[in-house]
Amino acid sequence: HAFRNGQINRPITILFFTGESPGGGGNITLQSAILAPQNLEKRSRGVARLLEKMTLKNPIQEMYEGLEARGITAGAEFITAVEEGVNIDSLIILGDRRMDITLRRLATALFHTDPQKLMEADRIITLKLRDRIPEITQLEEELKRQKRELSTEELTLLVEQIKTKETTEEIMKEMQKAAPELYQALVGERDIFMARGMDIVFSSSLSSVLPPPSLTASPSSLQTMVAVIGLGHVSGVGKELQSLGWQFVPSQC
Repeated sequence: HAFRNGQINRPITILFFTGESPGGGGNITLQSAILAPQNLEKRSRGVARLLEKMTLKNPIQEMYEGLEARGITAGAEFITAVEEGVNIDSLIILGDRRMDITLRRLATALFHTDPQKLMEADRIITLKLRDRIPEITQLEEELKRQKRELSTEELTLLVEQIKTKETTEEIMKEMQKAAPELYQALVGERDIFMARGMDIVFSSSLSSVLPPPSLTASPSSLQTMVAVIGLGHVSGVGKELQSLGWQFVPSQC
């Protein structure tokens, strides 16, 4: 296996996008690079430490700090996706906007966000989650009665219960209503970026992007793409793809 347990065992050709649009203006372009052998799982950790470089502490930083402190690696599903893709000789495309650009946009958005509105949105979201998932209230009462903190296993189970399409869309709506600038920097702009990137990949000649050693093993254009994205981005990416002329096809699963 070229990739197992987060360890890349041989050089891998990947595609990625450069540019800042939307939000910062300009276009996005497709480029290639060689990913050297490394432990990707270890490199994926420490997102909270990267966020610490920002001068203003924010809820996103606190979320990652809390997850990593409990041994939950943020983005583990993407490591698994890359691992499976590499092991069946798929072409790997890193389709999201660069993190440093998103963090810069996020920092700017935070200065235009009313903390009181964020707190109110947090209160509304919490109430709606309790209505949708009665286990949250039961767990809170149990923790209070036993005077203990949430375990990693309980947190993982809770996160999985929250990760439904309906719940995620409701959270996104409340966030967009309370902090539109924050929502655009963190979600909306990236939805557009990822959708446009997917569109570019299908309309580009890969032979003009891939380095020579990769050309013999890769087709000149893509026939099929498996896009792995966060649940909060599914709706926005889908709408942007439709605006670019893509059509939804009923699932065959």
